[in-house]
Amino acid sequence: MVSTRANKFTGTNLEELLKQKKAETLVIVGSAANGAVMYTSFHANTRGFTVVVAEDGISSPTPINTVLARYQLLNQPGFINAANTPLADKKVTLSRGDLITFR
Repeated sequence: MVSTRANKFTGTNLEELLKQKKAETLVIVGSAANGAVMYTSFHANTRGFTVVVAEDGISSPTPINTVLARYQLLNQPGFINAANTPLADKKVTLSRGDLITFR
């Protein structure tokens, strides 16, 4: 967990920590789907990470914002995964917590 503004990479050493751990795929959850979840996911893709967002682990104060965030996560310019192909390289995949395993 990293505490900062919406994009968890900005002003933190998150990228360095992830690279030290040789992370390639990130699982992102949060209570600001249209903020921290979306911005951190986008930045992770630009840094070469594959991202999985657990749909049952995101929310927003206004439910429509969560719906819009799901759409935007799969349709970000340059990293489109509109078909939601599982573990699409350097893109976002939407999944559920009960389908995610860790190695």
